[in-house]
Amino acid sequence: MFDEASKEMARPGVPVELSYAKGSIQAAARELAIDPGRISKWRRSAAAATAQKERSNVACQYPTY
Repeated sequence: MFDEASKEMARPGVPVELSYAKGSIQAAARELAIDPGRISKWRRSAAAATAQKERSNVACQYPTY
């Protein structure tokens, strides 16, 4: 079926991480043989999730009375 390298590349977040490591969404997309738009979408989703998590952490630190 799939070798270990293929399994690792299928792990969630790997295309986004690879795009940052390569310095280019295009380069990562070429290496993974996927559409660059998909990696862009995943990057935006990851950034939004991180921002949401940071906002919820701030809300927990400073309770409102």
